[in-house]
Amino acid sequence: MIAIPDLEWSVTITKAKRKYEQIEALVMSLFSLLDEGEAKQVAHKLVGWLEYK
Repeated sequence: MIAIPDLEWSVTITKAKRKYEQIEALVMSLFSLLDEGEAKQVAHKLVGWLEYK
């Protein structure tokens, strides 16, 4: 689960999805709260933090 309390937003996402699928899912969820550019920027940062090392 990922949450951003300031936006009163949370979502459950699996690592099983491919990176671009994770980004797309997050953008779609965030788009109701942010404009498209901001949603993409946040989604990319979140997926970056989820990536396996």
